[in-house]
Amino acid sequence: MEYIDRYRGELLEVFAEAEAETGRFPDELGRLGRELIGACHPLKTGGKASVIAYLLPYWMDDITGLGSRVCRDLAVGSLFAMLHYAIVDDLMDGPEAAPADPRRLLALGQLFHAAFQARYARHAAADPERLWALYARYAAEWAAAVGGEPERRADPLDVRQLARKSAPVKLGAAAMLLAAGMDERLPAVEEALDLALAVLQLSDDWQDWAEDLAAPNGNAFLTIVRDALGPDDAEGGEPRPLTERDVKAAVFRRGALARLSRIAGEYAGRIDERAEPPMLILFARTLADGIRRGAEEAEAEVSRLIAGHGFSKLISDLSKI
Repeated sequence: MEYIDRYRGELLEVFAEAEAETGRFPDELGRLGRELIGACHPLKTGGKASVIAYLLPYWMDDITGLGSRVCRDLAVGSLFAMLHYAIVDDLMDGPEAAPADPRRLLALGQLFHAAFQARYARHAAADPERLWALYARYAAEWAAAVGGEPERRADPLDVRQLARKSAPVKLGAAAMLLAAGMDERLPAVEEALDLALAVLQLSDDWQDWAEDLAAPNGNAFLTIVRDALGPDDAEGGEPRPLTERDVKAAVFRRGALARLSRIAGEYAGRIDERAEPPMLILFARTLADGIRRGAEEAEAEVSRLIAGHGFSKLISDLSKI
């Protein structure tokens, strides 16, 4: 993908610097930290997290022209911040979801957070109070999103709600603009980032729906699934738990994935090409296209079954819900 391939050399440097710095953490924390960094290296393992977290400073350089040294520092800092929040997210999901002992992860997460702040502080001289005030706002948006997730169903039509789960990512763009003396562009860039992060969340929710069936409120695709199934999905006023068969019925019979694709495509299309980094636009469109292809494949499968007289069996199987 172009939004990764263009920066392959820099990514090797970013991850090498992050691994070297993490290797200096005390005791076993350095080893564990390097393992977590390696697990999300996009050029070696495919990564487990979205590249926007640490490539955004490079994408913003198309606007700011600050150069590779600033981009690299902020990218390494953003990688540390991403790992900090990933650890918190895992621990929120329960000890069984954590990749290591929770106490050790909490300690490591704090070291990652301190390393992130130190990297960003190198380039905050122009207006450090503004930068950290923005970070406090983004962190509060994230906290509101994850803190209210169990009680509030994710709304696929609410861009800001979707984007808040990844709000700290926006600091990479804010830091670049402040360092370049271009902070007047921040509102427009934040709006574009919210749209891109909303597409990212919809894509993640589609890919993770099976894992989220036990706690579906935080998954916007499962909100679409439940809406597609309609009022018959309720028992005694309370919606019954969703099943894998429900999701397949919503996809193959009710067009749930096609609806998700339309929403993601609309968000990606709203990012202003005249003002925003080209790679951010490409990133959002690539994710939206991935959902679209999934929807097209689902439609093609239904057509194939109809042509082969297998659709009646599919309907029969999916009706047993």
